[in-house]
Amino acid sequence: MMSRPVPPIRDTTMSIPRLADDVRLLGRYPGSGFREPRYLIERRDQRMLQVSRLLFIVAANLDGRHSPEEVADRVSTQYRRRLTTEGLQFLVEAITLSLIGGLIGIVFGVGGSAAVVDSVMS
Repeated sequence: MMSRPVPPIRDTTMSIPRLADDVRLLGRYPGSGFREPRYLIERRDQRMLQVSRLLFIVAANLDGRHSPEEVADRVSTQYRRRLTTEGLQFLVEAITLSLIGGLIGIVFGVGGSAAVVDSVMS
């Protein structure tokens, strides 16, 4: 009896994330017309991205100095609702996908080394 190859297990651990240096958090977008306030993030190509308060708080805490657990705790305190590390990972992926439109603007690294998640989409 032949055994089937076992697919590799995807590593779901998140390293320490931070926003790329050329992604700017601009703050609340006044007069957006939405019931819930929207916040602006400027991408490196100078296009604006409108995000929810939760995504803005997450992005603001991606400073490269705090572990995912610490970021989740900080966001939980600021948003006043519990965020798990799994939820944080989902939101970081959402922010990353939102910043795609040409370029990704999140950097992941551990300690002093950082690998830039920086690809040009064609």
